[in-house]
Amino acid sequence: MSNISSNFTYVTLWIAFQRLHHMYDGVQQDPQFKDDALALRLSALNMGFFAFEAFLNHIIQTLAPEIWNNERNYFAGRKPIDGVRYHGPIGKLKYVHLLGKQIYDENTVYVQTVLKVKNLRDMMVHGRSYHEVPDDIGLDNFSSVHPSVSKIFKIGTHELLVASVNHFNSLRCRLFDAVKQHHVNSDLGPPPALCISQIQVITVIP
Repeated sequence: MSNISSNFTYVTLWIAFQRLHHMYDGVQQDPQFKDDALALRLSALNMGFFAFEAFLNHIIQTLAPEIWNNERNYFAGRKPIDGVRYHGPIGKLKYVHLLGKQIYDENTVYVQTVLKVKNLRDMMVHGRSYHEVPDDIGLDNFSSVHPSVSKIFKIGTHELLVASVNHFNSLRCRLFDAVKQHHVNSDLGPPPALCISQIQVITVIP
């Protein structure tokens, strides 16, 4: 694998996201791999969110190290930045918009996709972990009697995965270009477009 993937966490995770999506594409239309497709789809959606947040972390760490070094206070909403409190990954997204002098608008399809995948991720991590169901109920019926899992299946769709591939990358590219324009002397690492060209080569390797 190219050195570019080992030097930057956000690139490595994006490559992992693309690999999982590539593997999902290979099985998602075959009924005998229905369970595998579900596992790969949910894994890809979560990895996509991790990769996107890692990109935000990279921008903040590079351009605002004094903020990044106190991340747990600034992005847990405990300590304001210039009078504004930022919380969690969405707080980081808002702050990177600020660094690029962009207006944060959660009504755009790009941000809506980020919010939906974050909701899925939170539901998987923080949802009710146990619900009494028969051992032999099967995957299709399991979701109907386990409310947390039912919500996960309802949100973690094929359509959301397709949207996340397109919208995560479009938003990354737009934010990278905006930030670069206003911080021309900062070394921001490889742009998202270059990451994509690397991915296209890497995903065909067995």
